[in-house]
Amino acid sequence: IRRALLNEFDRSLSSTVEILAAGVEVDANGIDVDFQVEQMPQFNDPEHPALYQMWKPDGTVIARSPLLGTADLPRLTGALGVSVLQTVRDPRGDLTLRAVGIAFSPRLDEEQPDEAERPVHGQALVMVVARDTSVLRRQLSSLRWLLLGATGATAGLALLISAFVVGRGLRPLQSIATEIAAISEEDLDTRIGNGAIPKEIAGIRDRLNGLLSRLKEAFERERRFSSNIAHELRTPLAGMRSTI
Repeated sequence: IRRALLNEFDRSLSSTVEILAAGVEVDANGIDVDFQVEQMPQFNDPEHPALYQMWKPDGTVIARSPLLGTADLPRLTGALGVSVLQTVRDPRGDLTLRAVGIAFSPRLDEEQPDEAERPVHGQALVMVVARDTSVLRRQLSSLRWLLLGATGATAGLALLISAFVVGRGLRPLQSIATEIAAISEEDLDTRIGNGAIPKEIAGIRDRLNGLLSRLKEAFERERRFSSNIAHELRTPLAGMRSTI
């Protein structure tokens, strides 16, 4: 989002400097500035206005934004007709500006003869337009905090939902654990999980009930074995008692 907004901001500045450059022409009296910045809202914003400045090839200032006063924007130049973008400091204060500069050849006045010479690269005019980025930075900062807050709220809600879902999912296991703790050797006929339980736990319940069945059979065999031993020992013990 930050990249998209900055790119849109830069495209707007580039379009503005190209519009201003298109309004400069050469006539019999020299260079004529034919653009009306008063009709462009970005140059009339009292709080965050756009600033412009134009130079001749020798560095002489042709026109500048009235709000600049005696201050100068940085003179950004590159290849003829190619925009140069740069973040600069506001010469009037401590604000950060986004500036775009372009070297261009002004158009000829329609009344000029065809053989009139146009400025060439190295003698082209330079136009720079700059605008305060504080509004954009505030928007990005607000968006950043909004996204962080939304992310934190979503994470917190996800934790609460996860805790609820996990607790609800483990409830049948806790119920089974309680039933197992209540079983003793005297009531091995009891079976676990007679109520509705999730199918994921049904296998565990069936295995535990099978274990209880085997334990019951083992205890019953032990009782029968003990009973048989007691019966077999009773007769010789009675004879021994009689002999004694």
